[in-house]
Amino acid sequence: MAVVASYAKPEEAHLARLCLESNGIEARVLDDLTASVYPGISGAIGGVRVEVGDADETTALAVLGRSGGSTPLVCPLCGSTSVKAHRPGPLTAIALGLDVAAVGRTLRATCTACGNGFRVSIPARRVG
Repeated sequence: MAVVASYAKPEEAHLARLCLESNGIEARVLDDLTASVYPGISGAIGGVRVEVGDADETTALAVLGRSGGSTPLVCPLCGSTSVKAHRPGPLTAIALGLDVAAVGRTLRATCTACGNGFRVSIPARRVG
């Protein structure tokens, strides 16, 4: 299972889950009850997360607009589209000394063909 998105509010995570399920991707929401009971702790636990099967990860990221659109992620070293992406949580970012604000806009990706690790920036979404 792979986490494809994290939200501050359970409602947002469930909307993302419904969007994925309407596209034929089985998804589940993690920590929604914790965030509902203790709303102030949501950020400390990595938010309310949406999880899909490993085989659906790239498709789910594209459906949610997390990989820059419907274009698959491509390894800059070998050109393979066999790429596994994940987003570090805020506690991991703090432990590694990363910019916590930028964590939500960055995916860490690893090419399964050549083993190259790289970062993928996600463009900010315009609202309105």
